[in-house]
Amino acid sequence: MHCKSIETKIEIEAPPEVVWAEFSDFDKYGEWNPFLRVSGEMKPGSKLAVAFHRSGDDWFKMNPTVLEASNRHLIWRGRLLMPGIFTGEHEFRFEQTEKGQTVFYHNEKFNGLIVPFFPLGDTERKFEAMNAALKKRAEHATRKPK
Repeated sequence: MHCKSIETKIEIEAPPEVVWAEFSDFDKYGEWNPFLRVSGEMKPGSKLAVAFHRSGDDWFKMNPTVLEASNRHLIWRGRLLMPGIFTGEHEFRFEQTEKGQTVFYHNEKFNGLIVPFFPLGDTERKFEAMNAALKKRAEHATRKPK
């Protein structure tokens, strides 16, 4: 089985609860998220409707299954066609720093027969763009007057 992975992280000057609140509000992804559109229930075993931005008006859609969901961790697994061809396990993790801020980890593991032919450079840039947009949104939410 062929495997590849993307591992990204970003430090966000906001507490994990604030970052999670922005991240988990799927209905507002269109306002800030340049990479993903998501709908569905974040609970293990449920299916999500996920669209990944490719370019212009082109979005790739799939229905991954939630493997783990909590207020600090979300993992889903999606497949193309059938098991063994192409599987991606997408992970989002929120860790609190000693200063009460957040390190956001955005990772994905890919495996399957067509993985060697799948270029990841553009996908990694899209992860990083999403991370930067989440940082901006969460830090802005932290600074908003109550």
